[in-house]
Amino acid sequence: MDYLKTFATSFLKRFTAFGDKSAFLLTAPFVLALYLLDPSLAKTLLQWILFAPVLAGIAIIVSRLTFPHIVLGDHVDSAGRGNVASAIIVASLIGFVAAVVMALVIWAKV
Repeated sequence: MDYLKTFATSFLKRFTAFGDKSAFLLTAPFVLALYLLDPSLAKTLLQWILFAPVLAGIAIIVSRLTFPHIVLGDHVDSAGRGNVASAIIVASLIGFVAAVVMALVIWAKV
């Protein structure tokens, strides 16, 4: 039962990012202005915004298939306590996922 509570808390923490007031105030007025200036560009932006989480999800799946033995949360906690090796692993995995996302974006754009 404790696992379910931890999962729900983790899920809620990620979901609250969609309600961030600063992000909303930075994006909403300018997307509206973009729509007024160039509706087709605003539509393209919206399509890519909807497509970006798909690419990020695929990148996460690829990283977990490639490195199934790495538990990122454990290394993040260890790096926070000063473990340099864990910090290198975290930075490397972030770089790998970023490279996969970039490859997917380039592949999708072609």
